[in-house]
Amino acid sequence: MRIIKLVKFVGSSSGPLLGSWHRDYDFPDPTRDKNVRAILKGARSEYGTQPKQAQSLSIETLKRVVEYCDWEITEAAKIEGNRSELREARKRQLVAIRDKAFFLTGFWFAFRSDELVRLTFENIKFSMAEPKPGQAPKRRMELYLQTSKTDRESTGRSWQLEELPHLCPVNAMLDWQSARMVENGPVFVKIGRWGNLGDSAIHHNRVSEMMRVTLKKAGIEEGSFSSHSLRRGFANFAKSLDASTKDLMDWVQWSDERSANRYLDTSKSLPMKLLGERITQDKS
Repeated sequence: MRIIKLVKFVGSSSGPLLGSWHRDYDFPDPTRDKNVRAILKGARSEYGTQPKQAQSLSIETLKRVVEYCDWEITEAAKIEGNRSELREARKRQLVAIRDKAFFLTGFWFAFRSDELVRLTFENIKFSMAEPKPGQAPKRRMELYLQTSKTDRESTGRSWQLEELPHLCPVNAMLDWQSARMVENGPVFVKIGRWGNLGDSAIHHNRVSEMMRVTLKKAGIEEGSFSSHSLRRGFANFAKSLDASTKDLMDWVQWSDERSANRYLDTSKSLPMKLLGERITQDKS
């Protein structure tokens, strides 16, 4: 049983971290020892299983989530009734505004769950981008994180993004800040039973559960979605548009190509693609 757990750990996304931690602190890397590698190779042959990965959240699924959130925001605003009903409607509206900003920010910035919950309004700046000739000026959002998983020296990192024509995290974040009516503190906070906004951020261990609730409300089968689904979804979307691995590694903060390849889906349609090209050639 211990051997099986060890094989699963080394084969998971955490496996390479074991070696990199030792190298970063000038310790011998146990994962490179020939005896250890030989033992693990034999154990993988005997006990190895396919590593579990979070389901990639596609751009189509993201669109459905945003459409649901927009619908919920609109419907909640229509509710009239007693104080209890109005408070419940206010909660529904706040949850939808928050979740819309959460999904869009997590997807386009490819953040990990702990990075999303550590975002603060103090470290978000909005500005107007320099307009291109013949185009209207666009709003720009800059996010700054003081530390991250791959930031060994804790120097911090900034990301900038101009508003998008569709599925825009910039406008969603502005809407959420306006609903919160604050300029500091954690961005993604808990929302109480009657729409009371908490002072503390959502715990990163609760992110996956929060996402699954929203996905279910949007009519999407939960599957194996988790906090990493947003990050993996963006990576595969960018790769489908021929983004280079180098650009992806910089934006998504991957330390090496091996880490990147674990996030990118294998092309399951390659045979059909090749057959399609052959058919096209035969017709021409």
